[in-house]
Amino acid sequence: MRQVRVESAQVRTVALAVKPDQPMRWAKFTATSEMMYVGWLEANQNGNACGCKCPACGEDLQAVNAGKDASHFSKANTRGMFFRHPSGHQRKDCSFLVAKLAALRLLMERDEIDLPPPRRAQKHQGASGAIYTGNAIGRDFCGRITNKVWVDNQSARITVDGRTVLVQLQARPDFSSDTALDGVIIIRVDDPIVASWEPSQILQALKIDSGFACWEKHWDDDELDAEAQRIAIAAADEAMDYLPAELGTLDGLTNFQKSESILHAKVKDILLRAGRLRVPSCEQEVTWVMHDGSIRRRDVYIPSEYLSLSQVRLEYPMPGMVPDVICIAQSSRNPSKSFELLIEVAVTHRVGAAKKALIIAQSVGCVEIDPTQMGSHQRRMTVDQLQAAVINNVQGKSWIFNPALSQLVKAAKSDLEEQDKKQREAWRLVE
Repeated sequence: MRQVRVESAQVRTVALAVKPDQPMRWAKFTATSEMMYVGWLEANQNGNACGCKCPACGEDLQAVNAGKDASHFSKANTRGMFFRHPSGHQRKDCSFLVAKLAALRLLMERDEIDLPPPRRAQKHQGASGAIYTGNAIGRDFCGRITNKVWVDNQSARITVDGRTVLVQLQARPDFSSDTALDGVIIIRVDDPIVASWEPSQILQALKIDSGFACWEKHWDDDELDAEAQRIAIAAADEAMDYLPAELGTLDGLTNFQKSESILHAKVKDILLRAGRLRVPSCEQEVTWVMHDGSIRRRDVYIPSEYLSLSQVRLEYPMPGMVPDVICIAQSSRNPSKSFELLIEVAVTHRVGAAKKALIIAQSVGCVEIDPTQMGSHQRRMTVDQLQAAVINNVQGKSWIFNPALSQLVKAAKSDLEEQDKKQREAWRLVE
């Protein structure tokens, strides 16, 4: 059986059209110690005969216009029905307590109770130091009250659909109880103007999500905390500011360096799942000094294209190096041909001369991607924006070695060499 305590603390009001100078319309009925709305009194209970006290200061109150016919209030300058302190006691301080007790009385008289959805918030600090907040909202709850027992004049215990609910009026939450509680609800009334409201206005404010009631403790708190934390982490991850566990704590690095490590890891993760990659164009000028001293030039060019990626692996060791990504690439222009492709992610460190020599020596294709050059606000990109840029853009990408271009260069050199041979043969015949 779930046990829930509903507490009335300093309670916030909703925006209703009530003038701030309206008088107090609730008081404590001495005969029953219950809260009384002035509109419930009969004509013979007007003035001192109302039998009501101020629950805050204890002073006897006077009922004004109690039991009057509706036509009475159509007259000019008629203020309606209300309670007043004969001594002229300052009503604002009294109205705070009156407002809370009025809400508690109406809540206890209902056959059903609307319990608001529980809400939990969690925060996550990103690698950059920025704070990300996640909010999780549970389900609301409407239950039938099957039993009511007043504990004292400011607290009661009710049974709602098999759950024990402690309704308590106090200044601060107090979780101590003779019985274990599954939940605690705070009913926040911090505006004395509620003391001037009609019952229907208070009941409206007590409805779900009105701002009047919220959970201080709920049986689903652990699950909601976990969900809120997941949402906060997802927000950090979307901003590329979440430090995944596989990267460790990165102790000793600045927040900026941590952000660079996250960016490097995020690009590799995108490539692992992408399935395709647009690569930039590449070109090379081939020159040859002919027999007659003239220079022949040939431009070799391969346009930008999409490559299909398969067998993608991260940090796979190769002779003398460990590339960020290694895969099998298939050209969209020539689907029948595939080749081994390395992809290096350059955030802080670019491919050096020694590594480039190894790549060329092994005749393996290699593209370098610099995500910091993708867009004018590259460090503010979301994950979706980064993914689109990595897969589809050519900005920030360059070829370290393209085996297809290398073959075209060899072919161009061979052709120029053949032309040179023919020229030499022609010169011999002339001589």
